[in-house]
Amino acid sequence: NHPRHPRKELHSENQRIHDHKRIPLAPQDLEILLSEEGSAVELSWENVQCSTGFKVYRSLRDGSEESFITSELTYRFEDLLPCEIYSFALATLVDEQESEPSEQTRLAIPPR
Repeated sequence: NHPRHPRKELHSENQRIHDHKRIPLAPQDLEILLSEEGSAVELSWENVQCSTGFKVYRSLRDGSEESFITSELTYRFEDLLPCEIYSFALATLVDEQESEPSEQTRLAIPPR
């Protein structure tokens, strides 16, 4: 007759691990490619294990910020204003969990 206690303990340990939500890692190696005419920019980055998507943050010189969700490893903006300074950052999404944003990368758009 085996004692049942250890089995129960193991179950609660598994349950605890399952319930523990880990904050995902921020994406690495953000690359920004400005189009030749300076009106569009393409962001690309490395995949993050277990990610379900990414949130791209774009902020302007005046501090206003927008965010866009994608499941791709690239994101393209085509509505850039000449002489504006944009900052871009990325966060990893794993279901409803969001990572800390990556370091911000600034980009000055040339005059046309």
